[in-house]
Amino acid sequence: MFDTLGEYYIWVHDRYRAASEELSVGEFESKDELMGKSIRGLLEHVLYVTRYSFGRDGSEPMAEDDFLEYSEMIMETDKEELLKQWRELDLHMKKQLSGIELGKRMMMIPLTGEDPIELTQEEYYLIFTDHMTFHRGQFLTALKHLGKPGISSDLYYYMLEKNSKARM
Repeated sequence: MFDTLGEYYIWVHDRYRAASEELSVGEFESKDELMGKSIRGLLEHVLYVTRYSFGRDGSEPMAEDDFLEYSEMIMETDKEELLKQWRELDLHMKKQLSGIELGKRMMMIPLTGEDPIELTQEEYYLIFTDHMTFHRGQFLTALKHLGKPGISSDLYYYMLEKNSKARM
C-alpha cells in the first residue's frame, strides 16, 4: 500500500509542478487573497516543513541553525530551482514510504508547540501525506483564482491511469 502511495505522490505532484511551470513568475508569486499567500509561498512552506522534519538528507530533523540557513536560501531561490527541490523531496518521500517498517515506533515533533507524541511510522506518514492533500487544495484554489484549469488529482485517477498503462 505504501509503495502505491509513494508512486501516487510523485504522479500527483508532477501534475502540480507542470501547472506551476506554466505560470509566469508574477502569477507564481502573486498573493491569493483567500489563501493569504502565493503559490510560491505555499511551496516554500512545504519545503521548509518537510526539510525541517526530514533534514537535508532525509535522515533526521534539521538542527535549528541549519533550518534557518535553509529558510533564507529558499526565499532567494528562483522558481525553477524551487520546483526542482520539490521533485527531489518527493522522490525522497517515495523512498521513505517504500521503506516503512510496520509497527515501528517513532517520535513526531508537532510544529504547533505541543509535546511530542509517539506514533508508528505508518501513522506518521499517513498524517504527513494527508496534510499534503490540504496543501494541494490550497494550490488548486490559487490556480483557479488565477483563471487556470483545475487538476485531477484523486488517487482514483492515478489508479485508472496506472491500470490502463498496465493493459497496453
